[in-house]
Amino acid sequence: MIAQPLTPVDEEAVVRAVHGPGGIGISPAFNWPEAALRPEARFQPGWGVWEGPRLAAFLFWRENGGEFEISVLATHPEFRRRGAMRLLLQRVIDAHSQKIWRLEVHEDNAAAIALYRQLGFQKIARRARYYRDGGAALLMERAPGAREPG
Repeated sequence: MIAQPLTPVDEEAVVRAVHGPGGIGISPAFNWPEAALRPEARFQPGWGVWEGPRLAAFLFWRENGGEFEISVLATHPEFRRRGAMRLLLQRVIDAHSQKIWRLEVHEDNAAAIALYRQLGFQKIARRARYYRDGGAALLMERAPGAREPG
């Protein structure tokens, strides 16, 4: 698997990973319709992990006053539990290690929360009833230069 910056040319691969056959789809914890996803892929900085010609995982972020907020990240179902998101997050964080990173995650997504903690993210807030299923979002932050726990 190869992690690298995405370009606007990769927009179709991002949309296919979510809305194509066997893709991520829309769920209470991942509510990114195509009309919302396309502008992220076209205009925001992002990275992807590729296995051959297939996009295994991707993320996009927004910079706000020197802080980076991950706006959307996802792993294609066929590539889950294979290290694609860990590789992707580690490469992006390494490239911008002196920035504060923030993200939101559904409180029931134990696997993602564990991964984020392993990468140095800490819970800083909880947003009740944030997702369509009524679930809360945990706001997590990674301080500049944070190390992975022991």
